[in-house]
Amino acid sequence: MSQQVKQLINAVDFCHSRGVYHRDMKPENILLDENENLKVSDFGLSALAESKRHDGLLHTTCGTPAYVAPEVIKRKGYDGAKADIWSCGVLFVLLAGYLPFHDSNVVELYRKISKAEFTCPEWFPQGVRRLLPKMMGPNPDTRISIDKIKHSSWFKKMAKCKTDKT
Repeated sequence: MSQQVKQLINAVDFCHSRGVYHRDMKPENILLDENENLKVSDFGLSALAESKRHDGLLHTTCGTPAYVAPEVIKRKGYDGAKADIWSCGVLFVLLAGYLPFHDSNVVELYRKISKAEFTCPEWFPQGVRRLLPKMMGPNPDTRISIDKIKHSSWFKKMAKCKTDKT
């Protein structure tokens, strides 16, 4: 699973380098081919860099409630790349088997998301336990960048594991 998370980060980085923000990253939009290569699907809610308003931000509120970044909920404009990084926290559900934020009441769900109220299971690898709070930090200004994710010890370890097997 760790290799797929690495592939997800690389896929999102590729999209961002082309000025595309997915805005609906979730497990249902992540596919694996017969060789376990990850494919990102359903770009129906995506936005192009040209969609930004004069303030340099996107303003359309969209995405799946359990995966939407706090700044999208606040409806004050958001950086598409930072919102996608938040949503890449889907690796939590891929590793844990349950959502980091859950509530049947959408208002309560959004409150939990806005405060980033989640806890990683103790059995998560230490590198993931350090990385996830940086990816799902409630303040987009201090949220980790894709570049810093790629330079994290956990990401580098995953890259090395793949190289060692080939």
